[in-house]
Amino acid sequence: MKDSYLIYSAIIFSISFLSVNLQGKNKKENNDAEHLVKASSNPKGENKLPNILIIGDSISLGYTVPVRKLLDGKANVFRPPGNCQHSGRGLRYIKKWVGDKKWDVIHFNFGIWDSHYLKDGKLVSGAKNFAKYKLTELKLRYTTKEYLENITKILAVLKKTKAKIIWASTTPVTFWNKERKVFQIEKNKAVAKLMKKEGVSINDLYAFVNPEIKKWQRRDGCHFTKVGSNNLAKKVVESITKELRHKKKKR
Repeated sequence: MKDSYLIYSAIIFSISFLSVNLQGKNKKENNDAEHLVKASSNPKGENKLPNILIIGDSISLGYTVPVRKLLDGKANVFRPPGNCQHSGRGLRYIKKWVGDKKWDVIHFNFGIWDSHYLKDGKLVSGAKNFAKYKLTELKLRYTTKEYLENITKILAVLKKTKAKIIWASTTPVTFWNKERKVFQIEKNKAVAKLMKKEGVSINDLYAFVNPEIKKWQRRDGCHFTKVGSNNLAKKVVESITKELRHKKKKR
């Protein structure tokens, strides 16, 4: 009887030990998944979770992985490879980026690259390089009118997907001169007006980060620290989750 008890106990211990190890292994494999480490790597395989598409520039590249981690097991978060840059590029590639996948929510932004200045068609980046030229020597990539026209066309493509659309306002670039900052505010306002007219949700990242900009932004006056990107990710997840709830209620 005693031997039987010992054998039974040994079997139970072995099963428990194996189960714990398998759970640990699965958890490690999940944590090591490439899309939870690299923004440019998308989830692999198919499942029944909602599909989310993030479109944006390097600011969105900074918050993509934190968004995926926050929504891990709740949604599949995809993005186009690399930096989506400006609205002109977006207009050129938007159909390719959307593809034929069924999207539940699309969170998108263009703006910083649209307010870049060009010299002979080449980007003038950074405060030091910008200071080398007179404003009359440079060309703004897109005026507010041109930018709005591009966004309108991009939105028309996105709406055909039947996904819930979220427009994210462009975050502040603090090293810009007064004129460029005015352009950015104008563009945010113009697109916000369009989105309200079209019934599209707005995630006002500009207003969200502005009070904490000195704490969250890097010294380059454009990109965000890890803390800043993590906070942006929380705001993005909040807006995505809200749209998923609305979509679920309508079913």
